[in-house]
Amino acid sequence: MTNNEIILEKFYKEIIPLASTKGVVIVDGIKYHIGFNTIINNEKVKIQDNSLPMLMINNVDLFNELLIKYINSAIKIFEDNKFSYIKEMVCGDKREDQIKYLLITLFSNAREDDFKNPVNFLNMQLDFLKNRQLVDIYPSYTKVANISDIANSSIEVVSKRQAPFLETPYVFSSRLCKEINDSIYYYDLPDISYGISNDTLYIYAIKGKRRNKNKPKTKYEKNINRLLYKINDGVVYSDEYLEYKNNPDSTYYPENIIDVTHSSVVALSVFLSILMKEDLTNIVVVDYLPYRYISKNRKIHSLANNNEDLNNLLLEQDRNQSNMTNKFIRTFMRVNHHLDNMSVIAYPNEIDNSMHLKLVESKINSNNLINNIYNSIYKNGGRHTK
Repeated sequence: MTNNEIILEKFYKEIIPLASTKGVVIVDGIKYHIGFNTIINNEKVKIQDNSLPMLMINNVDLFNELLIKYINSAIKIFEDNKFSYIKEMVCGDKREDQIKYLLITLFSNAREDDFKNPVNFLNMQLDFLKNRQLVDIYPSYTKVANISDIANSSIEVVSKRQAPFLETPYVFSSRLCKEINDSIYYYDLPDISYGISNDTLYIYAIKGKRRNKNKPKTKYEKNINRLLYKINDGVVYSDEYLEYKNNPDSTYYPENIIDVTHSSVVALSVFLSILMKEDLTNIVVVDYLPYRYISKNRKIHSLANNNEDLNNLLLEQDRNQSNMTNKFIRTFMRVNHHLDNMSVIAYPNEIDNSMHLKLVESKINSNNLINNIYNSIYKNGGRHTK
């Protein structure tokens, strides 16, 4: 069978039937939970759970053409020696297993609206793969600013390809660095998963790097942790948030822009400053991917010992998802508090399930750490020419 034939066979004869029953796909002996319903040309395909997202394929020929084109493009990552360990870890060497794995991960990155418009979704995912604008400008760690407020550290940034099981093909990384006694010390900021399509940049995640627990933090890292608290200068808790903090029995959690991860705020500030510099000002913030949430719930069902355990685990999963989503959005609001450089076009569920932003020139000029980062990178750094 050709690649194209394998792609369509695996999708229609294996992925779709198993997805509709919240089943398990076996890839090189590894179990992957999937769950979504499908309508093809207005005909439902074996729907058993109406709570699952609905994949609506109205133009089968165009959908198949784009699906084949995407998988044939995405599968090239397994030819890259940098990701050989990933291949062995998630799908093995067989082409059929690699295709099945990429089909699973493709729809794990779909928003609710993407399931309703899969042709647009596939076009967007193809754009994500092709658009290397930031990768071409920052292919290796590049110094973009010096920040005296952070122990006279430099900020370095890089954009690169990331593993196929993550939300987007590319990731933006930033770090602080300083030379001390002829040695270079680094402080890694959280990674930002993104993709670019039609002059719009989509941000899917801000994630801290996993660190080796057996490796103690350096004095430089400990010092940076303390200095990052400077972003709280001039920011106060709301009265309702203080009331919540002082009442351990309260179930209501009020939003508060001070309740964020400091390093994530700094990483996002660096990224948005770079986007202004590179004239990438249309932003979509993707805060919820239903397939991933359902897959986690399905795994919880398989691990629970009894109904009480199951209910407690599902409640904890719901709380974690809510906190993660709210904190993600709150990080953007926190940066905007300092810079006033985001025009909110739409909040989630107004246009679609995502938040839409337009970056503008900062209207605030203060000595807060976030403002100094913005000024050093964008205002003082100048723009690259396209």
